[in-house]
Amino acid sequence: MTLLFGSGNLEKEFVAGRTNDSEWCHMPKLCNVYGFTDWYKVGKHCVKYFKKLLNFTDAETGEKQNQKLSIWLKSNKVQFSCRKTAPGTHLVSVHSKEHNDYLSKKFNPNNLRFWLRGRIFLGFVAGHTNVTEPKPTSCNVNGFKKHWYKMDNYCVRYYNQPLNFSDAEFSCRKKASGAHLVSVHSKKHNKILLDIVKKFNPNNLRIWLGAFELFQSGKFLWLDGSFWDYEIWTTGEPTNIYNSKEECLEMNWKETGRWNDDACSYKKNYICAFKIPC
Repeated sequence: MTLLFGSGNLEKEFVAGRTNDSEWCHMPKLCNVYGFTDWYKVGKHCVKYFKKLLNFTDAETGEKQNQKLSIWLKSNKVQFSCRKTAPGTHLVSVHSKEHNDYLSKKFNPNNLRFWLRGRIFLGFVAGHTNVTEPKPTSCNVNGFKKHWYKMDNYCVRYYNQPLNFSDAEFSCRKKASGAHLVSVHSKKHNKILLDIVKKFNPNNLRIWLGAFELFQSGKFLWLDGSFWDYEIWTTGEPTNIYNSKEECLEMNWKETGRWNDDACSYKKNYICAFKIPC
């Protein structure tokens, strides 16, 4: 279901956009994607301004039955909407002041009001999610292709069955040879794990990660024996080092995507991981 905000009766001009997978570019330049040479680059997106007055919903979806405007796309004549101008296109999303200033001044200086994706603003543009962000892909190891996802040279899987820390670790060891609760070694890994949790259980993001504090030393170790070379703690955490109150590592407590030390006896969902055989 798509949720569109704004008054459905107001009509404004708009811009359509399409993701450009090429490297980062400085604005403004023409888009260099084949078939979209009259579009402009805005960051990693291609955008196009349409001087046609439509309400918010019609601009995004083109569901208005009496809309007369049509365009040619892949040799098929279709009713106009941002979603039909190019694959993956929507009303634009804006992620920086530079983008916002560019969009608000570039296309029609005599009428600066247009639609943006999500709310009424100064105009509207079509855009697509930045495809350069890491997204989970299926693990390609035989016997582990279903529900397991690749994270560089690891396969990982989310389990929606709350267990305490120790039980979760021993459960992982039974899932595959060499498997443990997952270790995290980069921002990319952390993002992939967060995407997986959001995919399977968006209403309960808290999970065990595979690390614990060693003998109240203030030092955390990964259960799989890998180096501790990355960390992203919740603000102010860990708070209970040097004691036995909270010795196990969890993710998504107060701040989504960040870590916290918690009591190992608490039951949480978890992610298992094993290294892909060479």
